[in-house]
Amino acid sequence: DISNPSDPQTSAYYYRSGCFALGATVEGSYVYLADGPAGFQIYDNLIITSTDEYSTITDNDVFIYPNPATHCFNIEFEIPTRAQYNIELLDLTGKKVSECNKSSLTSGKQIVNFDIDDQGILPGIYFVKININEKTQFSKVIVN
Repeated sequence: DISNPSDPQTSAYYYRSGCFALGATVEGSYVYLADGPAGFQIYDNLIITSTDEYSTITDNDVFIYPNPATHCFNIEFEIPTRAQYNIELLDLTGKKVSECNKSSLTSGKQIVNFDIDDQGILPGIYFVKININEKTQFSKVIVN
């Protein structure tokens, strides 16, 4: 759990059966793992388990697709009024890897395209931090 990057805590772990993983895949927020004698296992891959300290942008969710992403992904959200936005891509330690241009938005549905190739982003799991005026929301994206 790295919801507080200055004080990371172990919230779960994978105890190996003595063999290596024979196959692993991620779909949605689940990790499916085939591990020889240990059999087939399913893990919930929610990196941030709570963002209670942050207020949400609206009652609607932030959608990131495709996720996992290879060359680019879209960030879709809705805002009730005109606003300034800033979107940051953070690594698992909370370090800023990239940032989208700050821009002014009109109210309604927004779709922001994030080009992974142009930013030189390496494969891994990242947090997408979206700031709209005084409100912040986090989502995650997996880059293949």
